[in-house]
Amino acid sequence: MTRRFGQFRWASWLVVACSLLVLLSAAFAGKFAPITRFASDPTLAPRDFAIYKEDVNRIAGATFLVASIVGRDQVYDDPTVRTIGGVIYQETASPDGKLAGKKISLNYNPKLPDGSRLEIRIDDQTYKSELYDWALIPISNFANSPSTALLSLLGKAESDDERDFQRGQRRNGAKTFWVRIHPDLKDTLVGFNALLTDAMLLLGDPSSTRQYPEGLTPKVPGWNTSELDKTVSLAASQTFSSLLIQASWNSYIFNDLNAEYVFSTAGDRFVIKGKPPTYHFFSLPFGERARPEPELNDQFQRTANALGADGGGLRGLSPAVYDTSYKTSQWAAFFRYVKSKQPAAWSAYLASLDRATNVLAIETPVAWVRK
Repeated sequence: MTRRFGQFRWASWLVVACSLLVLLSAAFAGKFAPITRFASDPTLAPRDFAIYKEDVNRIAGATFLVASIVGRDQVYDDPTVRTIGGVIYQETASPDGKLAGKKISLNYNPKLPDGSRLEIRIDDQTYKSELYDWALIPISNFANSPSTALLSLLGKAESDDERDFQRGQRRNGAKTFWVRIHPDLKDTLVGFNALLTDAMLLLGDPSSTRQYPEGLTPKVPGWNTSELDKTVSLAASQTFSSLLIQASWNSYIFNDLNAEYVFSTAGDRFVIKGKPPTYHFFSLPFGERARPEPELNDQFQRTANALGADGGGLRGLSPAVYDTSYKTSQWAAFFRYVKSKQPAAWSAYLASLDRATNVLAIETPVAWVRK
């Protein structure tokens, strides 16, 4: 996310490539239930306030191909910072020593309880997973795509209705952040969670966003059914806000850069471990390229670690949001490994996802409004 917007002009081939990405995504769309809207909230602009309901290209955008090449240079590149910011997961996991080179197969089994339908078979043994369908299906589709950016709030108003909406919010002293989202995550809870992840530190103040999942209905198993520890959340919010309000920065990216994910087994369980994703801050000097703020990044991470090890400080703000972000990056990294190293097994797994039915669908808002 960013405090100040920049714009980068993309070559026409990127638009064509984006259209191909949308078509590829549609091939593995899964079988989703009718779209649900969370309980009304004035900070969200629902899709029916007049605009484009079915126009996926409006929110997919060629910008999401920028970070499709894994690596620090792409994540920290000026066009990425200025046009995406947002949430980007690009890592690929590795097996631990005992699993290196072993055959892996994945299968979606609809007969198992929701949350345990992903079967992971390594050689002749099947291991258990913990991932609800509302997360499993879109994360699998996302990992299958060539793009690594999930969501951006750096979109711009693109119609008269949108511009009128933005002007009205500005007259009320509010700023409108337009949502762009990976097409495989549109109208999914994983995509909605990425929106909250990106919005968490808007303007350096997480005070309102951190409690957002608490008030939402319906309650979703595996997401917002646990009660927020309001004391811990408030303390983390005040600590991060104090740091960021005093610091010099314009933008950030929530990213799993150098997470070093490693997957292994423990008994009959499948385990993925690595460094938790975190926020990376940048300055946007006028007329110059975006510049990382390593001192602030280090200070932010030290602050987060002081509040709780292994991402505990950020998790304290909003466990529902942070746990889902962590799981999304972990599982996407593992799925990329299978896709890369065992393509036949990956294709068979994607075919098994056709048996998924009635997967939770959550509306992707058009915009997020903040005062």
